Amino acid sequence: MSTFRDTAEYVRNLSEGEYILLKYLERYSKRFERVSLRLLKKVTKFSDEYLMAIIKRLSKEGFVIYFEQPYESVMLLTSGLDLLALKRLSDKGVVAGVGRQIGVGKESDVYDAIDPSGTRITLKVFRLGRISFKDVSRKRSYASIKLSHKWIWRNYASAKREYSNLSMLYQRGVSVPRPIYQLMHILVMEALDGILLHDLREVEQPYILFRSIMYEVKKTWDIGFVNGDLSEYNIFLQWDSLKPILIDWPQAFSRNDSNAVDLLRRDVQNVINFFVKKHECDSEKLKNIVKELSLSLVLE
Repeated sequence: MSTFRDTAEYVRNLSEGEYILLKYLERYSKRFERVSLRLLKKVTKFSDEYLMAIIKRLSKEGFVIYFEQPYESVMLLTSGLDLLALKRLSDKGVVAGVGRQIGVGKESDVYDAIDPSGTRITLKVFRLGRISFKDVSRKRSYASIKLSHKWIWRNYASAKREYSNLSMLYQRGVSVPRPIYQLMHILVMEALDGILLHDLREVEQPYILFRSIMYEVKKTWDIGFVNGDLSEYNIFLQWDSLKPILIDWPQAFSRNDSNAVDLLRRDVQNVINFFVKKHECDSEKLKNIVKELSLSLVLE
């Protein structure tokens, strides 16, 4: 399998035996980088021939890797984890289909999708420490591979944390994506129609847009939080109104954090720098807007 969309298509053909094997691989990945064939035989109660047939199919598609040395074992890959998550989301009636990729980040990928009613939704798939077939196969010796599966649980934690942060911020009136569901390393949100601030070529009224962004920053600060990583790459603008939507919240910090003011100052300065450089705005005018919104502490 080469793409996330291909993996989503495979959900329809996933056999019960393949699903069971993937579930056990995920379960035991917390303890083992590679799950021994002996253990898999014991927990699945599959015959030797049936188990090997399943492993070969999943390996051929790039969902797992089978090792003969130093002992027979199986490793769950990123695409295999995606397959398991998409199967569960499908069974729960959350996701019915996956479309094009609409965003790529250091720690996640974002995809267009639909729910069973045909309504468009957005999937954010966390990719911390992803492990693919290529990552493993480029090594000279399978027996020498040292890959930790802690990446799985780090992704689960990040997805859960962002879902919680978005739920709180959305309920308090901050302009963030409406969270719908979270399962494993996938966060399901309302569909995002628009463009990243970074990709917007021209703005007729840049100071008004800057003010609207800072207003959302102020609302977040007033309820006790700061993004801590705000920039033109995680400010989304709706097509019709250019209304800003602040995205990417797995790392949100409390205002009580000892570094909160410094983080807020950095967030604001990042946006100021962008508007000065990209849209030739006057730095002092932008700072005056920040002061008018009672965020003058970040300019001290």
